[in-house]
Amino acid sequence: MPFIKKGIEDWQVAFEAAGFKNAIIAKDPPTKEEDPEWSPEDVRYSVVRYLASPIPNANGPHVSDPRSGEILESDINWYHNVMTLLRNWFFVQTAAINPDAQGVAFDDEVMGRLIRFVSSHEVGHTLGLPHNMGSSVAYPVDSLRSASFTKKYGTAPSIMDYARFNYIAQPGDDGVALMPDIGVYDKYAIQWGYKPILDKTAEEEKTILNEWILEHAGDPLYRFGHQQLGDIVDPSSQTEDLGDDAVKASTYGIANLKRIIPKLVEWTKEDGKTMTI
Repeated sequence: MPFIKKGIEDWQVAFEAAGFKNAIIAKDPPTKEEDPEWSPEDVRYSVVRYLASPIPNANGPHVSDPRSGEILESDINWYHNVMTLLRNWFFVQTAAINPDAQGVAFDDEVMGRLIRFVSSHEVGHTLGLPHNMGSSVAYPVDSLRSASFTKKYGTAPSIMDYARFNYIAQPGDDGVALMPDIGVYDKYAIQWGYKPILDKTAEEEKTILNEWILEHAGDPLYRFGHQQLGDIVDPSSQTEDLGDDAVKASTYGIANLKRIIPKLVEWTKEDGKTMTI
């Protein structure tokens, strides 16, 4: 699928910042005639696997060498029903301002853009990046209502946050971006993990890597917030949130939900199907 490929190759900008050109390329698998020995089970190949499953998810595990941290192989598991999850998220979070989300079935280009977003996120995992739940807090809430700001910076500094879609934007915020892209943090993380440090020992490399971290100490654009499972001890590192003021962001979000609810029947009815509300 072209949108999954685009999501993979979105990471080229991060590798270019680290000094590599065309470092990550998506290809179709060869046919039996082209390569009868090719198999997705072969450890030499990293593949995207489509799974005909009702599970609404996707994931990107990888296998690494514990001695060096080198990633040897990775795969993305793409469950079919992730599209239902994307439809529901995009509807609830953006339909108040976004005509493209005001329906049960989205146009191919709209769903394709959502698929590309998930593809990029999962590729980040295959490259070694964990979730960064502290990323989205870097942006002022009202900046997420600005078309110029969001087009330049996306809705979070990292696509590895669970900063789904822009529920903060209000009617009249024309042209505002609705989702994150490969961001400032992502480019920095790829540089930290992949940029060659030549003619240095492993111990000397550690010193340089620490210096790269300290260069951005205190800058929220480069902040990493660990995913919290169970008890939430850091309110600035949560899932599904946007912006630096949770109360203000939620107030905007609830205002949009109040706009969506009266339109639910109009936007979700389908001819010939029974509705349950």
